[in-house]
Amino acid sequence: MQNNLTKVQYFYGIRPGEVISLDLRHEHTLVARGAAVWVTRAGDPHDYWLMPGQHLAVEPGRRYWVSSDGEAEAELQREVAHRFPLARVLRRWLAGRRASREANACAAAA
Repeated sequence: MQNNLTKVQYFYGIRPGEVISLDLRHEHTLVARGAAVWVTRAGDPHDYWLMPGQHLAVEPGRRYWVSSDGEAEAELQREVAHRFPLARVLRRWLAGRRASREANACAAAA
C-alpha cells in the first residue's frame, strides 16, 4: 500500500540564555540553524549539542528543553512527516459519496 508523505516544519527563534520546552507526541526531527543548540530530554541522562545543520531524531511522548549554546541567537527547526495512507483517504472519499447519495435520495423522495 502506498503512503503519501507531507513534511510540516516549525521554526523557533531562541535568544541567548532563553530555554524553551517542547512536549513532542509524534516522531520529529530537530535541526539546529544559525548557532549551536543545547537539547536535553526528560528521562535521559545525556545532553545533546547540535551544531548548525545537525539533526536529532526525537522520541515521541517525551519533553525536551532547548537552549542556544553561547551568545548567538539560534533557530530550531522541527520537522514532522505526516503520513496519509491511501486506504484512509479512500474511506473518507467513499463515506462522502455515500452521504451525498443519501442526501440526494432523501431530497428526491420529498
